[in-house]
Amino acid sequence: TLLKRPLKPHRGDTLTLVLNKLPIHEASAIFEGFVPESGLATREISLGFIGIAPEKVRCPLLVVGASEDRLMSPGIQRKLARKYSAEYLEFPCHGHALMVEQGWEKPIHQILAWLENHASDPVPPAIQ
Repeated sequence: TLLKRPLKPHRGDTLTLVLNKLPIHEASAIFEGFVPESGLATREISLGFIGIAPEKVRCPLLVVGASEDRLMSPGIQRKLARKYSAEYLEFPCHGHALMVEQGWEKPIHQILAWLENHASDPVPPAIQ
């Protein structure tokens, strides 16, 4: 089935859903480096159906969202954060590729600060 095969990126879809906040010349250059991804993982992530039981997660979680993400909507991002009792950071005026978008510095600094604050959190014992 479609979900069991690698999903080859389609230029139009990628520019619209993933690279929508970039100028077309930058988006086109970045698209050239895209490779096929898991069809199943892409479907699960975009719909918010992650197949990992929350009680199995043994580390602090951060869900990073963007208000103009067209691949994974902010509603799905918030739903995942609630499901996993994760902290949630949403960045306005950014899309799915916020790490290469103009103004990426502020989100990255906030993410790094979160990582520094949680680097020494104790890891609970494995759930049997």
